[in-house]
Amino acid sequence: MLAVAFMMGLLFIQPVQFADTPVMAAYLCLIALIFVWINLVVDLLYFAVDPWLRIERRVGAH
Repeated sequence: MLAVAFMMGLLFIQPVQFADTPVMAAYLCLIALIFVWINLVVDLLYFAVDPWLRIERRVGAH
């Protein structure tokens, strides 16, 4: 996993050195998409794990 993170870093450093704007933009969009996806998964897991959220949802529905 660490090797993948290292390669992703190199994937961004090389285009910066050569001013390859489309590659930098695609990389930043990929990182933003991963960030949003991870946040969505954490939010869904938080709802599944926290019983207070389920109780509040039932009470608020009536």
